[in-house]
Amino acid sequence: MTERISLAGKVAVVTGAGRGLGRAYVELLAERGARVVVNDLGTDVSGFGRDSTIAEQVADFVRSRSATARSSSRRQSAACLDYVAKPPMRRPSPRS
Repeated sequence: MTERISLAGKVAVVTGAGRGLGRAYVELLAERGARVVVNDLGTDVSGFGRDSTIAEQVADFVRSRSATARSSSRRQSAACLDYVAKPPMRRPSPRS
């Protein structure tokens, strides 16, 4: 049986963490004990608009599972990072 990797005491920033792979990374990192910064601008799939509640909803979900999370809907510099996860970005298709 393989031993689970513990990330207790580590800090992870996940960009694009509001949906899809980014959210999955957040959930896994938090489950393994990392303190997580949930960063998402809240844009739609075409890259337009902003919705700051997207990041907050994911952070609330993580906190509801007794993990530590903070939301961010803007670009920030982070002082003490152990991990940064940036899931692959879905590029908008060219418009005709």
